[in-house]
Parts: sequence; structure tokens; C-alpha cells
Amino acid sequence: MSSCGVRGGFMWAAVRPVYSHINYLLKNMGMDKRDIRTCFRTGSIVKTSEGVDCARPLVVIMRDEETAQYWHDYGRGYHVEGTDSWINADLCRTDRHTHFLLRQQRRERLKASATPKQL
Repeated sequence: MSSCGVRGGFMWAAVRPVYSHINYLLKNMGMDKRDIRTCFRTGSIVKTSEGVDCARPLVVIMRDEETAQYWHDYGRGYHVEGTDSWINADLCRTDRHTHFLLRQQRRERLKASATPKQL
């Protein structure tokens, strides 16, 4: 939810939260306003073939690491019921690769420990 490796001086003056985004987080996600430092959309607006704007990720910088861990369910991702929204950790490339390798190892262990059906 916060950028990997970015510390306190991250362009706070240049990145102003849009209050419609904060209201979305408060109403639909159930977040507390005190937990949010700032938020902003990433990427550029792209239209689909039907002329509808594609959804852009909403980056939320939380007040502390503990709050961020809670909201992205300690790296597993959190699906908000009743919406098509997911909350995921914003990991740097190395962290994403490490998590991917751990998931692969876990799958291999599960396959190896599964007993074949007896005929």
C-alpha cells in the first residue's frame, strides 16, 4: 500500500489527495480517515473499446506499517465484499519475486505430500 523503499520525504506537496478517492475508501472500504496519510491514482486514463474509462489503481499511503499490514492481510491481499476491489501490498520487484517463489515452493510441497489414490 505504500511504495517499497520510499521514506518520509515522498513528494507530499506534489501528491495531493483527491477527496473523492478518500471518500471512496471511507464509504466502500471501511477505512478510518486517521489511518490514511494520502492517496492518489496511478497511470493515465485509458478508454476501452466501448469508450469507458479503465479503472486505475488507487495508491494509499497509510499512517504506519502496522495499519498497512492489517489492510492488505499481511501480504495475502484482501477482497472487499460487495465490491470488485482488492487491497494488495505495493511491493518492489524483489519482494514480489520472493513472494512468488515462496508460493511455488508451497505448491510443490503440497503436491509432494498428497497421496495418490489407491486403485
